Amino acid sequence: MVTLPPLTFHAPTDRATASAAATHIIASRLAFASGQMVDSIAGVARMRIIVSTAFVPESTTTLPSTSGSSTSTTSTASGFGASTTSNAPLPTDTNTSNGGGGGSNVGAIAGGAVGGLAVLGVLIFAAWWLYIRKRKETNKRAELYEKSVQGEPGELDSGQRMFPQEMHSESQQELDSGQRVFPQEMDSESQRRKQIAPYELPATLIKWGSAVVADTKSSYWVLETTHPPSTSTLTPMCFLTGPVVQPYNPTIPSHPLINSVIYLAYYLPRNSISDSFKLTQIPNKASLCEWKGRATYWQITNKATGDKVGNKIWSYESPTPAFKDIKGYLSFYANDVPWECFVDDEKVTPQEGDFYGGWPPLETLEVVDLSLGWSFKQTDDVGSNSWSPVRRIPSTVQQDLIDNKKLKDPFVGFNEIKAEWVGLKSWTYRTTINRPHIPPGAKAVLVFEGLDTFAHVKLGGKSILKSDNMFLPHRIEITEILQSGGSNWELEIEFESAFLKAREIRDQHPNHKYICFNGDSARLAVRKAQYHWGWDWGPLLVCAGIWRPIRLEIYAVRIADLRADVEFSDDYGIATIQATADIQGHEGCQILDAKFTVRRGNQVLCSTEAEVSPDGKAFGKLQIQDPHLWMPNGYGGQTLYEVSVAVVNDGLTLHSESRRIGLRKVELVQEHDSHGKSFYFRINGVDVFCGGSCWIPADSFLTNVSPARYRAWLELMVPANQKMIRVWGGGIYEDDAFYEACDELGILVWQDFMFGCGNYPCFPAMLDSIEAEAVANVRRIRHHPSLVIFAGNNEDYQVAESAHLTYDYEDKDEQNWLRTDFPARFIYESLLPRVSVAEAPWIPYHPGSPWGDGKISSDPTVGDMHQWNVWHGTQEKYQIFDSLGGRFNSEFGMEAFPHLATIKSFVENEADLYPQSHVLDFHNKADGHERRIATYLVENVRTATSLEAYIHLTQLIQCEALMFGYRGWRKQWGEDRHCGGALVWQLNDCWPVTSWSIVDYYLRRKPAYYAMARVLAPVAIGVRRSHHDWSVTHAREPQTQEWELWVVSSKLNDIQADVEVKFVSVETGREIKDKIVKTGIKITANGTTEVLKGLIDNVHQEPHILAARIWIDGELVARDTDWPQPLKYLGFPSRNVQVKVLDNEMHVSVERPVKCLVFEEREGCHLSDSAIDVVPGDDQIIRVRGLKPGDAPLNWTYLGAGEQ
Repeated sequence: MVTLPPLTFHAPTDRATASAAATHIIASRLAFASGQMVDSIAGVARMRIIVSTAFVPESTTTLPSTSGSSTSTTSTASGFGASTTSNAPLPTDTNTSNGGGGGSNVGAIAGGAVGGLAVLGVLIFAAWWLYIRKRKETNKRAELYEKSVQGEPGELDSGQRMFPQEMHSESQQELDSGQRVFPQEMDSESQRRKQIAPYELPATLIKWGSAVVADTKSSYWVLETTHPPSTSTLTPMCFLTGPVVQPYNPTIPSHPLINSVIYLAYYLPRNSISDSFKLTQIPNKASLCEWKGRATYWQITNKATGDKVGNKIWSYESPTPAFKDIKGYLSFYANDVPWECFVDDEKVTPQEGDFYGGWPPLETLEVVDLSLGWSFKQTDDVGSNSWSPVRRIPSTVQQDLIDNKKLKDPFVGFNEIKAEWVGLKSWTYRTTINRPHIPPGAKAVLVFEGLDTFAHVKLGGKSILKSDNMFLPHRIEITEILQSGGSNWELEIEFESAFLKAREIRDQHPNHKYICFNGDSARLAVRKAQYHWGWDWGPLLVCAGIWRPIRLEIYAVRIADLRADVEFSDDYGIATIQATADIQGHEGCQILDAKFTVRRGNQVLCSTEAEVSPDGKAFGKLQIQDPHLWMPNGYGGQTLYEVSVAVVNDGLTLHSESRRIGLRKVELVQEHDSHGKSFYFRINGVDVFCGGSCWIPADSFLTNVSPARYRAWLELMVPANQKMIRVWGGGIYEDDAFYEACDELGILVWQDFMFGCGNYPCFPAMLDSIEAEAVANVRRIRHHPSLVIFAGNNEDYQVAESAHLTYDYEDKDEQNWLRTDFPARFIYESLLPRVSVAEAPWIPYHPGSPWGDGKISSDPTVGDMHQWNVWHGTQEKYQIFDSLGGRFNSEFGMEAFPHLATIKSFVENEADLYPQSHVLDFHNKADGHERRIATYLVENVRTATSLEAYIHLTQLIQCEALMFGYRGWRKQWGEDRHCGGALVWQLNDCWPVTSWSIVDYYLRRKPAYYAMARVLAPVAIGVRRSHHDWSVTHAREPQTQEWELWVVSSKLNDIQADVEVKFVSVETGREIKDKIVKTGIKITANGTTEVLKGLIDNVHQEPHILAARIWIDGELVARDTDWPQPLKYLGFPSRNVQVKVLDNEMHVSVERPVKCLVFEEREGCHLSDSAIDVVPGDDQIIRVRGLKPGDAPLNWTYLGAGEQ
């Protein structure tokens, strides 16, 4: 460890001379200044210290060159004022002389052979003695600081007494309340050091509103550095520079030994304060800096307003000799004050806390944001006005064209067709990078988190990157270019048409069979979001652009990756975290340590240190007793821990990185049983039925999805009792905000790799790109506790089946796979599982969705299944959905129109507001959607032609279909885990459209959303009669039908409940026979309990519903109703529905049974329930959030409302 004494330098006239002189002075003082601590003389000898503004008196000094030889440099005094090397005399002991004579410095040890060795021995002895002395004094200071907390005085070995009120002001600031803030008590974020870039002509400006407090170019600024706060290293070092009158570019010492937290404090001459302000000294307020002396505090008064601020300005009226130049100068706090601080017209962003008055520190790693200042154009447009501004990066070219009014919104009307030309052109983006300060030993790296897709990047006209994978991040070092001269460089990125490049690549590999279900088959040759080619729910909009952030990083040492493997004891009483860090830039450091820490909130639970290995690895083992386990919502809490690593050299933190994890163990249980082979998830030993949804990209223009919008989408899942979201393989590896929200909300994530509905080629370049893509994205998201499975693809095995491609599961020769007409098997059963096991072995891998042990994908006994024989395929009746399922139903669904407000957002002419209009058909991309919607409507309900009624009917059909599926499959969960989960296709939309979504593009919930919430509730009741296919029997009604009633529970303990079932006439609303009540029923934990069975007499009994309810501890917790099918045979006159609004509640009552009472989904309003069946005598209360006083009541309708 090296701690420097205070050094004062005046502004130079010759930068090189000053730099050399400063190196000479600092090296000398490092070796011999009294009281300084030197842990490693070798470390001192190799330090590179440059202060480019320093000036020394006229002298000749011998300085070491990089090779160890001596160089003679002469500096001549000039400029202003007296020139001094230091306010303390330099050592003159003969031990400082080297073999060549002239000047004293540590580096001169290498100047002579024999003399140098002698000096080295003396220096080692001196350093050892100084180290022991300094360690003793440092420990004493630590004790004094500890005593100061209790207000006790202390005494140094020298006899000097230090009192609490006199402690170092930069290490310990006093709050107005008298509370002291010590470095070790500061928030960890205050240690995430924020750097202010050096300035060419520094000008300091303080503004209070529109009034200028001070404006000067004669400031001093002090670089004050300290170690990461601790009680054992309390001594800072200070450099004083200025006043600034010459253009300069200060360079801070870059060697790791002194590359610690370096804070800037600016000191302004008192005469720079405007006459519009008055300064008054605050009596009896002082603090002590052991380097600069006692600080005086001031109150400032704004004469124009009378406003006063105290304790936010300080000065040193009688500073120590080393800092006499700032006598009477004023320094201003930069945080928690009414004024703003500017340096060279750049507003200072204060650091957190009071440390150094809030002035931000310099840091090792600087990040330059490159999101602003861009322009773009069509590449082949050479016109004078071809360039247009870009609002912000990330962006897509379509959105940029819309912003510049060069493209109409593709989501409106038929504008999608008018926008297709954009995807056939090349586009160029450009910005300017100003020359940054790159400290010696550091590097500058351009970071591209995502370029879509065929991108050619040039910097200053030089090609630096060609990218062809949208999912692959890139890091390009540009240090040499930035140091080659010049003050700025043009960064240019050209994006070629992915649509045309895909066809070009396809034609280069003609032997492959390009077969797919959606979009142009050439898409299979490109690593890009496949839905951009259009899907059966999305438009054909082939995007391009900088779709994820771009930045410039400057650093010497960087943590490239942090991995956290978690293991548990058998009883989950101990969690062991094996943390692994990858370090870049370690090669230049002889000693580099990594400190691993685990926090829960602000509490540090454990930490450990390890030495960084020669290959840049560091490992830390951390144990947590009685861990708070992360569980899915509804099963427990979602406690998150922070695992961090700091790279440290001799006590100084160079860089830190962290990951937020949850402590959980996930198992994909696949065991042979009476139904075949199970497929369900076990989290921390708890079996979880995974009811949930599939997720597609939330917008055709990905950069329009903000973290808040991600959060809004995912928050919808929690009140709907959904436990899992499946990230579909035709979209993207989602944004970090998506997974972070899932972590916090307790939503399990099924993650497909990005392959969808196709037979993908496997030429060598493609495989290399896929592997790099997989590694990068698994590393990025693997720490999220919500992530519970990787799946190789979406429906690619089904494509192979339908096209009769070669797939011999018994053939285990991977090279044979590549020679078949289904080479992508190599990706899903070799490449991706290898990456998954290597990078995230705690997350199960599944070759595809659907897939099951190499069997046909529709096999219901194994693996997961996409059940599309309702809607697609054989178009079975949705009433038998549950009988069509498998061990895990990862896709199923039913289309429904969006709400009327959503339809009006894309229909331009009111004349088109009818169900079969051209524009409504255009906004439904499903093949044969007219026939399929019509089929399910005609089979089940009385049809209607008005748009509002038609919307309600399609939504009712979707609601009923999903209810029948979920209700039956959840019942099967309790039948020896027959069904492990069901994920509806789909939660969301990427544009306003008629699709299978249960929530439309504008986050308006369809009725099915509420039906799912009810059947997935922690405790739900189910009742149904046996299915009778009226179409097959030519509408003949069966004489009898069996019915059954059951209860499902996700509670982890058995509970007792009371159950009731009524038999209510559809026509009259009266009970046709006595209800059945069962009390004190034992409900099986995490399973299904069969409660009642019976028989319906269709000959002697009128059409009636079965109305079931369940109470727990006297509270009504769930309902269910079963209706005679099909609903079109029933009449619904005279329902007499009453909806009374009382504050934020709607009280609903009926005289006769009502089917699917739906409330308006008004923007800003949230309903506790909707799409409800209501039975006479069972009034229901719907809570409404967001409806303001004076607002009109929500509209509502129900099946048969037109018959009233």
